[in-house]
Amino acid sequence: MPLLTAVRNINTMAAGVLWMTQEAILSHPQLRIFDIEGTLYRQFGPETVNVAAFTAAPLTSYKQVVDDFCILRYSPADSLLLCVVLHQLQVQESLERFEVPSKLVPLALITEQCGQWPRLRRVVLHGEKWQDGRAVIELLNQMATLEELVFTLAHSTRSDLHQICPPNWTGPLLWPRLKTLSLTYPDPLDPVYAWLPATLRRLMLRCWPYHYNFDSAKTWRTVEDFGWDLPIHDSSAMLNILRQCRCSQLDSLEIEFVAGPEDTQLLQLIAAAFPELSSLTVYRYMPWCLVDGVTQGVVWQALRPLQHLWYLSIYLDYIETAPLYFGNTHLGSFSKSLHYIARARVSSRFEQLAGSIARSLGPALSVISLLQGVSTNEWVLFWVERTDDGGCLVWLAPDALDGYDFV
Repeated sequence: MPLLTAVRNINTMAAGVLWMTQEAILSHPQLRIFDIEGTLYRQFGPETVNVAAFTAAPLTSYKQVVDDFCILRYSPADSLLLCVVLHQLQVQESLERFEVPSKLVPLALITEQCGQWPRLRRVVLHGEKWQDGRAVIELLNQMATLEELVFTLAHSTRSDLHQICPPNWTGPLLWPRLKTLSLTYPDPLDPVYAWLPATLRRLMLRCWPYHYNFDSAKTWRTVEDFGWDLPIHDSSAMLNILRQCRCSQLDSLEIEFVAGPEDTQLLQLIAAAFPELSSLTVYRYMPWCLVDGVTQGVVWQALRPLQHLWYLSIYLDYIETAPLYFGNTHLGSFSKSLHYIARARVSSRFEQLAGSIARSLGPALSVISLLQGVSTNEWVLFWVERTDDGGCLVWLAPDALDGYDFV
């Protein structure tokens, strides 16, 4: 295998990967990319933590993805393997992309070698929040080349919201090249947002799993089994976070929140603080106790100043976006017998909403994505075309309704 530079394994299967195979692959001198889906080492017992040292190749990318709701997410042997690999100087000097389950990360080692990652640009941690008293900024602040920081972490019951910096932190933030920050369950008291650099182009503040997935029985069971909960913010808390940001060149924003009295202020702030946005994703959910006083017209008026907005993905939890029924009959997966009736109804209803959005927002808007039927997690995509007379045409993207579930 003299020319082998990348290993990508779609699924490690139930048996995992033999240790001698892992060692042979990771020690191959020309290897640069190691990309695995699943747990590498699945033996149980004392041998699980018996990982021998070896000389690793100077990797540029180490990526391991485990199923979101996998019960056996943590593997002591996989974590120890990471220790063996990351402890080596040649890896610290070459690594550019690092994406692993959060439970596998050897935090102490990363902190000890914090100044030894001269090329690290992308850090992605996924799963549960680790049990460590130190703030993220203490672990990662010396990674001066960092461009992407993605923490997709569930929230454990009775735990704190996720912070990058402690409330009394006074800076500075030593990520001068940071372009992407994605954080689940952000804390409004986290001072990091006031210190984000002008280089930031993409900001995502949301739940995990997404709030609309909580209508799924599978998601509820998983959340209960893992001891997670969903402390989703209201518009007031999200407003407090975004007010701190001084990132006028932001290109993409994604937020998820529960509707409240400050919805309009939040949307107006987005348009004023981030005038260069080309992509905006908004998940807004109505609480049962609140009468919605924010009409669609108010929403579109607030977002109208975004003249560069090209892509809008939005769910506002209005009646117009409620789950569809055909008479009193529940329709399951897309029915061939009702093909033309169902398609015409969905197309007409969605097209009216997409048309209203397109006519109300700026001339750059080209793609509208609408979430319909919350518990089925279905998005419907529309293209927008501007006409010579200043009008617009909106049509359903090809195959947008294929497999659509009615609930």
